[in-house]
Amino acid sequence: MDVLESDKEVLVKMDVPGMERKDLHVEIDEGVLVVRGERIQEKEDKGDNYLHLERGYGAFIRRFRLPDYIDQSHISATCKDGLLQIHLSKLPGKKKEVKAITIN
Repeated sequence: MDVLESDKEVLVKMDVPGMERKDLHVEIDEGVLVVRGERIQEKEDKGDNYLHLERGYGAFIRRFRLPDYIDQSHISATCKDGLLQIHLSKLPGKKKEVKAITIN
């Protein structure tokens, strides 16, 4: 998962190869972006013995706490060619606060 930030939005990019929109669920739960899905193995080859298997199958969940400057009413998502993109608009006038911590 990659998270990019511009002046107007935060963009979350997530590789979901072989998955379709119907396999994915995106929601906001108390200020946390939740992405969950399940990759189901297409068929079981009972006669074949795998020497190496890199593609993972099964359920997954990713959580990302949203900053308070995200407008939770303006969030959109697209999924195309194995890439899920979630666009999180920023609230106008609200800025990211950065506080320096002194190291003793």
